[in-house]
Amino acid sequence: SIAEAVVPRLPEFDSRHFANLTYACALAEIVPRLGDQSTLFDKIADAAIPLIRTFDPQHVANILWAYAKMEHPSPEFFDALAKEAAPRLTDFSAQQLANVAWSLSKHPPPSSNAAFDRIAEDVVMTRGPSLDSFTSQGLAMLAHSFATVGHVANTDFWDRIDRAATARASELGPLECSQIAWSFATIGRPADNLFRAIESRTLSMDYVKPQGLSNIAWAFSMLGYDSRQFFDAIAQRSLSRLKDFTHQDIVMLVLAYSRIVHPYPE
Repeated sequence: SIAEAVVPRLPEFDSRHFANLTYACALAEIVPRLGDQSTLFDKIADAAIPLIRTFDPQHVANILWAYAKMEHPSPEFFDALAKEAAPRLTDFSAQQLANVAWSLSKHPPPSSNAAFDRIAEDVVMTRGPSLDSFTSQGLAMLAHSFATVGHVANTDFWDRIDRAATARASELGPLECSQIAWSFATIGRPADNLFRAIESRTLSMDYVKPQGLSNIAWAFSMLGYDSRQFFDAIAQRSLSRLKDFTHQDIVMLVLAYSRIVHPYPE
């Protein structure tokens, strides 16, 4: 196979080759298996670690994203990449930072705390890309990543996420509304203006996926935002498409309605 033929040539690769190869595999949604029961990603990790200091921000972000997307844990490789990235995150673009945070939240290595600390500090101190330069998707990814790993110590960071998301609520799509609402509920952080904006934005959308509806309802109920108009609208949309909900979606929806004070929908 091509993968088997590539392995002996990996010592000739530089950081760009490693990044392009892993990125291409992830786009194709394949992680080639080798005859010794390892994978091409395993061999790439072994060959790339000695060259880690030559990786530029794009290479680090692309490789982390590829391994995370393909659910291929490589603890030693992720740890080395996180250590390399942390001191120079100001050199990363907004999209690269969002990808790094998302990737490290999927499979956090021991050194990921330092990377998350540094990202939060840079956001607060406005070093590197400002939150204004993130796309709405990138902003949601950043919040979701920090909430996933439980990084709540830097309250100024969350204040800035709150303000940025509120100011740009009209840009948020269904997924971003769901991710941001879930993030604030997961860390137990009320955000009145933000949730009012998410409520208005959600009600204005023609379609929200079942997982999005259940996550948004759960987030609102967890933080005590009990708007009858909002929950009635969520119920109406959900009941008309209940056959499309997964078991987990239904559980989240039931949990949400078990916490609010007005009656269950019929």
